[in-house]
Amino acid sequence: MAQIIHTQYFQKQLPKGVSISTTSYRDHQFPKHFHDHYTIQLIEEGVNEGFTESVKYKVGQNGLLVINPGELHAGNSLNHEYLKFHTIRLDQSFIHSFHEKNEIPRKGDFHFDIQPIYCAQITHMMNSLIASLRHNNHLRFESNLTGILITLTSNHQKSPGTQSKIPLRLAQDFLHEHYNKNLTLNQIAEVCHLSPYHFLRQFKKQFGIAPFQYLRNIRVEKAKALLPHHPISQAAHQVGFYDHSHFLKSFKKIEGVAPSKQITKQA
Repeated sequence: MAQIIHTQYFQKQLPKGVSISTTSYRDHQFPKHFHDHYTIQLIEEGVNEGFTESVKYKVGQNGLLVINPGELHAGNSLNHEYLKFHTIRLDQSFIHSFHEKNEIPRKGDFHFDIQPIYCAQITHMMNSLIASLRHNNHLRFESNLTGILITLTSNHQKSPGTQSKIPLRLAQDFLHEHYNKNLTLNQIAEVCHLSPYHFLRQFKKQFGIAPFQYLRNIRVEKAKALLPHHPISQAAHQVGFYDHSHFLKSFKKIEGVAPSKQITKQA
């Protein structure tokens, strides 16, 4: 039986750097992946079971989960039961601008605790925010989004964990800088001054995925930003996918929807 994911994107009058959707599915396993943005997820029905680099989690009805940018994670519906959730995606630039505008002090990047959050106040504001989009009430939307972010920042922010070991951080930076090139394992290992064998072992131990999977994820994230302004084939080629079918398959595997849906979302 085909796995079907239903996603409704809200498009009207959203601030730049904000994306909101409602998703439901019954039997789909997302692979290990990461995003460039912050993700705030509220479960409306079912249980989301998954893990990040540091913890395993189960988030039930009215529970929230915040995923930080670059945080490797994967999730699925518990026991293949029906799962429905609302998602707010916030660009890092939006978060930084929001905190500067509201004069919220910070030390380094904002980092939220990766644990299920059961907070009646945030749940109420999340549901009110979704309702405001359906009724085109911009003031209500802004008030709820502000309240959600202030509450999360005040009660659920924590200091970032220890940075990746220096050689692997060099590999990360190299992959992010040269993501659209046809890289080899030797090239990346040389940046870290490691043999390909030792680099591969250490990378997979640190990040939980192989370098080619990490690179594929970066390319999909970069393509998402290009899709509203470029044809799918051009966006795919520009980020380093030289096989169109491979891009389509990779995008849907990570995002759960086809690239054409991403265009509709941001149109």
